[in-house]
Amino acid sequence: MKKLLVYSGIMAVLLSCQSKTAKNVSVDNEPAQCEHTQVYKGLLPAADCSGIEYTLGIDTLNDSYHLTTVYIDAEGTGKILSFTSEGKRSMIHRGEGEDARVFYKLTPCGKDTASVYFMVVNDSTLRLVNTDLQEPTNKTLYDIVTTE
Repeated sequence: MKKLLVYSGIMAVLLSCQSKTAKNVSVDNEPAQCEHTQVYKGLLPAADCSGIEYTLGIDTLNDSYHLTTVYIDAEGTGKILSFTSEGKRSMIHRGEGEDARVFYKLTPCGKDTASVYFMVVNDSTLRLVNTDLQEPTNKTLYDIVTTE
């Protein structure tokens, strides 16, 4: 069930960049990825459930995003809650030289939902940070990585 929700979120992002005349078929049943779409995924800790599975698709051409969060065992064992958010991605640059960092601010469209922030760790990893752009104490627990 949770895989279906996650894949439907990924598919929504990926379908927006599919051509109407050509269809990409993937042999291993994973969604095909457009050249300008980056998909990140990871299981992050949560206080009130077993964990939160993040699936983030970033369209680098349009600076937009689609985020699906799946709360595992949120309403009891085996039950999940899933939420999606779409909007604009903006980049924030902090520091200089070796201390330079890039952050993504994900701002939802048309909702009174707070923005979400990720720090770019490297080409394949983003780290969830707070609104002050501060990293969590146990950094690697809050990483999401690209899917291939």
